[in-house]
Amino acid sequence: MMDALSETLRAVRLVGAIFINARFTAPWCYQSPHADAAAPLLEPHAERVVIFHLVTDGECVVELAGQAPLRLVAGDVVMFPQGHAHRMASGPGLTPPRGARLQDVLARRPLKLLHGGGGRPTGLVCGYLACDARLARMLLGGLPPLVRVNVRGGNAGAWLEASLR
Repeated sequence: MMDALSETLRAVRLVGAIFINARFTAPWCYQSPHADAAAPLLEPHAERVVIFHLVTDGECVVELAGQAPLRLVAGDVVMFPQGHAHRMASGPGLTPPRGARLQDVLARRPLKLLHGGGGRPTGLVCGYLACDARLARMLLGGLPPLVRVNVRGGNAGAWLEASLR
């Protein structure tokens, strides 16, 4: 007999993909739209999209409206379970360049995105998980707007980073 979690995971659809493998040099800044706005570009038939970023090298900050900037270091994965718009940057308070739109980046689907002012480097892998609304309600509904986990130092983290590379 299946338990409730097994049945739920069998019934829902969960897919994921990487959409940007980036190397930024300071100063740099990128404004990510709300996941509802990004979903049609990333996974058109998904009921829910959860965006995540893995810092592979260097450090950066993530800014979310109403919260203090959060410094991220290599090995940090940050995700936005409720789909909040957010800003990733080399430092707090930077403004994204005009005309930098997700659809323009995705139209090119670069293997490696290189951008910035030539200063301190940061490596980022940006991806998403797409799922149906039931899974989102059950597993993500109680999480805060921003979740950060550092994956360095463990077998799971080594596997994740090797897989993403």
